[in-house]
Amino acid sequence: MTEFLHQAVAELARLHGEEIADWTDEHERWRVYRRALQDRGVHAMDPLGRAVVHERDAALALTVVLRVLELVPAGERAAWIRRLPQPGDRDYADARARDLAVLDALAEPAGDGEEESYAEAGWSDWLQLRLAETSPRRRLLEHLAASGSTKRIRRIARERAAPQ
Repeated sequence: MTEFLHQAVAELARLHGEEIADWTDEHERWRVYRRALQDRGVHAMDPLGRAVVHERDAALALTVVLRVLELVPAGERAAWIRRLPQPGDRDYADARARDLAVLDALAEPAGDGEEESYAEAGWSDWLQLRLAETSPRRRLLEHLAASGSTKRIRRIARERAAPQ
């Protein structure tokens, strides 16, 4: 297993012109993974996926997959989640994918006459914060300003909902 990880990390490093002094060091691997994630190129995704499957550090594999989920189209998210070796990590990543689906659905302003009703039961703090920071939907921001789960979420939503 470690040989497969070594090969995948070496390929990623080579693709991105990175030097890796010690591929067994998770900090070194994270640096290479982070560089591959910045590239967003399709050519890096295959070795990155192989690295995730063989990654010895479960937290590092989960971190990579959570970042990838934000970069890939919705239809590719499940395949990345399946690469995680730990069932609990797959559950966590699956919940993030659901959050991202809500975020995707609410990324555009509401259409004319479109009813905006928000029952965020089950919305994670992560999702509420992302919506407060990015949503163009004024009623959603007002809703989060009134009932967001943290002071930070409510403050950001209130500031963004305020008339300019």
